Amino acid sequence: PPRQPARPRARAPPQATDRRRPARARADPPALPVPSKMAAPPTYAPAGFLRGIVKQVLSGDTMIVMGMDSSRGPPPEKQVTLAHLSAPRMGNRNTPDEPFAWRAREFLRTWLIGKPVSFRVDYSNQSGRQFATVLTDDGTNVAAAVVAEGLARVVPPKGTPPAGQAPAEGAASPASQLLELEATALAEHRGMHTADVGAKQSETRAVNYAPDGAALVRELGGQPVTAVVEHVLGGASFKVLLLQGFQHVTLLLAGVQAPSVRRNHETGVEDAQPFAKEARHFSEARVLHRTVRVILGGTDKGGNILGTLLHVTNDINLGVELVKAGLARVVDWSAQFTDAAPLLRAAEAGAKSMRLNLWQGYVAPNAGPGMGEYQARVVEVVGPDVLVVTTAPPGTPNAEEKRVYLSSVKAPRPGNERKGDKGEPFSHDAREWMRKNAVGKKVRVVPEYQRKLPAQEASAGGDGAPPTRARPESDRTYAAVFLGDRNLAVGLIGAGLAAVNVGRSDDRSAYFDDLVDAEKTAKEKKVGKHSGREGSQQLGPADCQDLTLPENRDRAKAFLPALQRDTRVRGTVLHVIHGARFKVLVPKEACIISVALAGVRCPSTARRDQPGSVSEPFADEAYALARHTLLQREVDLEIESLDKNGVFLGFVQTLDTKKNYAVGLLEAGLARRIPPAADRSRHALELEAAEASAVAARLRIWEGYEEAAAEDEEDAADGAATAAAVEGRGPPPPPESDL
Repeated sequence: PPRQPARPRARAPPQATDRRRPARARADPPALPVPSKMAAPPTYAPAGFLRGIVKQVLSGDTMIVMGMDSSRGPPPEKQVTLAHLSAPRMGNRNTPDEPFAWRAREFLRTWLIGKPVSFRVDYSNQSGRQFATVLTDDGTNVAAAVVAEGLARVVPPKGTPPAGQAPAEGAASPASQLLELEATALAEHRGMHTADVGAKQSETRAVNYAPDGAALVRELGGQPVTAVVEHVLGGASFKVLLLQGFQHVTLLLAGVQAPSVRRNHETGVEDAQPFAKEARHFSEARVLHRTVRVILGGTDKGGNILGTLLHVTNDINLGVELVKAGLARVVDWSAQFTDAAPLLRAAEAGAKSMRLNLWQGYVAPNAGPGMGEYQARVVEVVGPDVLVVTTAPPGTPNAEEKRVYLSSVKAPRPGNERKGDKGEPFSHDAREWMRKNAVGKKVRVVPEYQRKLPAQEASAGGDGAPPTRARPESDRTYAAVFLGDRNLAVGLIGAGLAAVNVGRSDDRSAYFDDLVDAEKTAKEKKVGKHSGREGSQQLGPADCQDLTLPENRDRAKAFLPALQRDTRVRGTVLHVIHGARFKVLVPKEACIISVALAGVRCPSTARRDQPGSVSEPFADEAYALARHTLLQREVDLEIESLDKNGVFLGFVQTLDTKKNYAVGLLEAGLARRIPPAADRSRHALELEAAEASAVAARLRIWEGYEEAAAEDEEDAADGAATAAAVEGRGPPPPPESDL
């Protein structure tokens, strides 16, 4: 048989894009149902028709069709109106809906939104509005379906014969077919052609365009509410119509911030931040004019509602998908209005690690030298959220100490006892909680991010402003500090003594969700500052009388009997002046006293008020031992006497070791006895034995010690004392410790 001619190969349908060569489609499908995936595109299209996806349905006869290829960004769009039709007009803030307008729009929206169609522009009017014939994949004429439902009127071109008559030569046959369908709908009283007199009122929706957002949250908050996304303002902001009562509200995704697109009202030009258009297209392609579920969480200062938007098909959280794609950031201040905050932060962490879109070139804040995890010991609590730690053993002179700030924690501002400033409410409670739980303990420090502190010049103050000291530029390290497996920040916030610091997403603790949960629990239990009390009920330094001040030295005599009455008095070491002198808070007597070890002399450190002064040998070692052993620890005091400078003389015993600190100082070779005062003490034998052991081992100040020379010095000292007594001058006063 003769060979049959080859059939012509079917051409790919044209798309509503430019004429450039189409780019290759993306390999990774998005998580939410994409319009191009909701219906398989046909393999052919009628000649002269373009292909596209219905992005938006404006009314019963008007829609916006976008291109099917979004691999190079948001595709082009075209607004078309069904040819030869006139559907009821949708209303706005100033104009109400026409009867059956909502029903006609919903008929098209639920049928075509997100689905591919073929369209051909038939004609345009003087204003540039384009009228087109739109066909679905199965060949259904959309205009014919709308007319058959009685949801639009036919507007035939001039010269079209009435329904039932044969069209004249050259007349538009599509219009004649529409007229026949309209006649059938009229006869059957369909849609807007109903004979029901009250149908016009029942089929006209009444939209509330200015509802009370706070009242809606109180009424509908926490439960899914069916809604329709009317407009996508940005990637994370929408105009939403709540179907319950037709409430038209502005919805912002809680915990999500997408790049914004601002339009110049004078020129009409859009000023878009990086990836703003991509974020908006991401949301438009998934939820615009879709039926969704909205969970109302709260309102912002402008009255806009913050909440969660779920895709109705599979309840996928749009905010999580937006953040996961790297097209939005997580904001902590609004994350409290959604239960999906942990999912949002996990999605952001994944986008950061993959360097997606907004996170291109992202560098982790804990990257770089000095940001590795390490073990340390807490030396001092500067504030409730500020710790001084060191990795050196106790007593190491000039040991390197690091100041660490708890990440994502906002603690009450501490006061200044010298100025009588009590600080913010519960500041003393917060500091005491951290002192009791952290000082002297071994902790694990996990640096998380750094902030640069700018340099500051010194100023004398004035006009109510306090004077300031000069400060060089420095970096503050924020970290999570663990005592075993316990996060100290979580414990502090859980006790109701601090709050979660809501900052930038880059400056956020990796344990932020634990902090938020702890704060929520503290509020539920009404502890700490959530209890309703005005302030602290504990006695702080600002509430006590400071007897270390020069003007209060004479008052110290009045406190001596009370401090001597009990064998031991409990106190807290506030400051270490040098190895044998301390500043101690005594809560029982509501006073702050200066305590020096009786019968013991320690090498003096350099004085700050005397530039050029030099520390005595081993003075720094003695100071380091006292700082690492006693600072901010609770101790028991044994007060024996009071000197002329208002300094209480006695002994200090630590609670953890139950050991006399003067004995330990002598055993370490960092002090020597003052025989007259030491021999009068009830600890005389312990002090003598401790010094003898250090002398025998030639420790520190006893290095190179020779007993013969020492005996000659003692004999000379005894002779000088005898001569002075004979002359009536009395014994020379013992050297006083330097402040």
